[in-house]
Amino acid sequence: MLRSLSFVVAAILFVPPGAFALTQYTGGTPVVISDGTHAFESVAVYQSAPVTLQAGGQIGGFLIGYQFSELHVLGGSIGTFLHAYTQADAFVRGGTIAGDLVVSQIATIEFSGGAVGGSFLAQDGGEIRIFGSGFRVDGNPVGLGPVTATTGVLSGNLASGAGFSNPFRQGEAGSGAAYTGRIVLVPEPARIGLLASAVCGATARLRRVRRRSVGQTALDSPGFAR
Repeated sequence: MLRSLSFVVAAILFVPPGAFALTQYTGGTPVVISDGTHAFESVAVYQSAPVTLQAGGQIGGFLIGYQFSELHVLGGSIGTFLHAYTQADAFVRGGTIAGDLVVSQIATIEFSGGAVGGSFLAQDGGEIRIFGSGFRVDGNPVGLGPVTATTGVLSGNLASGAGFSNPFRQGEAGSGAAYTGRIVLVPEPARIGLLASAVCGATARLRRVRRRSVGQTALDSPGFAR
């Protein structure tokens, strides 16, 4: 279905409340869709500066970024799907996406907050990174790192604290791509900090043990006068 859509290369420049701006866009001017701006239809961005959807902003159809575009979803709503395509990067930290979260053609999506009503779809070398904890596939606990199952229902708690439960599919090589897509589970930032602290603490304890051991060896050596 995605390939059959005729995507319009467009972007929305920041506009005052009540105004409307939808133009073809391939430049480097940042794009902001926020409360008070017009409710936009589908938006596609090609080789652009960051595009940000903020609280209150609305996109009635899809949001797609490709060819090194950068998408930020901090709030607001998307009426259908979000698709990061051909080496684009998307960061979903809030808001609502009614449809699927789709990544393909060596693009990436980082999902740490907000809500997705559809599925997670990773294909053709794309990667979805989900930040959180308590991950499960079909109700069974799974560890961090790449998800091994190709389909199922993925659930857990996002880094934002919100719970999620969505069908997923990964690993397709639909257009003959050399790489298959994948979904990767990443610990939430707070947990990363705790793990780093634990590692640092363990390293410090090991160093103290080694110093005590070296010191005791010196004391016990024949040439040491007590």
